Amino acid sequence: MYGLARVRYSDGHKHTGHYEVERVSAPPILVPFGEVEPGPNADQIPPGVEFPDRRVAYRSLFAEPGVKETSARVSGANVIFPGNMERLRELIAFIQSGWTVHWTSYEANEFRGQLSVAEVSASEVRMNPTKGTPRRYTWPLEGDDFTIVGTAITKYKADHAYTGGRASTLTLRFEAPR
Repeated sequence: MYGLARVRYSDGHKHTGHYEVERVSAPPILVPFGEVEPGPNADQIPPGVEFPDRRVAYRSLFAEPGVKETSARVSGANVIFPGNMERLRELIAFIQSGWTVHWTSYEANEFRGQLSVAEVSASEVRMNPTKGTPRRYTWPLEGDDFTIVGTAITKYKADHAYTGGRASTLTLRFEAPR
């Protein structure tokens, strides 16, 4: 059987001790660590068999939404781990106009700043911008890769140009007025 071990489930996850293997022309499966071996050299792979492309972002089938918010160790290069939409809805309902937004962008250059919340809706948060700062942030959609810790939301991107793998691209931390 040929495939690519895309996700490693370690301590604290219900699939601890398994790889999630993306297979050729078949659904992914869980395989115990000890039963996965490197395949033979490329010239020994049967004709017509092609390995999945590691450069293409992979959506994990077995990682529960929000797994990165727990202490479970789940990893994989160029993998999208869906965020917890229930926690996102709770955060959206909690934030109010007048709160402070501490934002950090991790793209080509790191930018950071502080703004105030102007309006919160189910689809986005609008800020009172200053020159060169964001005016709004659209909340992640079902299946997007993000985590929520307290009142901070971090968004990730698979196959990020600057890391060669999954990387955080933006963090917003919301703070109530004192």
